[in-house]
Amino acid sequence: MTKPNDPCPNTVLEALACGLPVIYSATGGVPELVGDEAGWPLDCEENFDTMVWPEVSDLTAAMRVAAQSWEVQAHAARKRAVERYDLTLWIDRHRTVFTQLLEQRA
Repeated sequence: MTKPNDPCPNTVLEALACGLPVIYSATGGVPELVGDEAGWPLDCEENFDTMVWPEVSDLTAAMRVAAQSWEVQAHAARKRAVERYDLTLWIDRHRTVFTQLLEQRA
């Protein structure tokens, strides 16, 4: 996922859910989604005026590392998805927020 400054790409969540670690631009919301264990960040300038992409050499280096050591990150990716992004958690959180809003209006 090399797009700079992406706030919350579904492809990252889908990859984690499938147990696929992610190589990503360390900008936007992706570092928070992936965490420290479930992938490999690529240094990239955070710039909100211009799209600044990670260096190709950094991407290929991360791909080499990923090809040799993906198993640990794969388990971490799936674990992170289950613990943080399970649909049940999302529904429960929204139920709480909407219940609070309705109680405030009553």
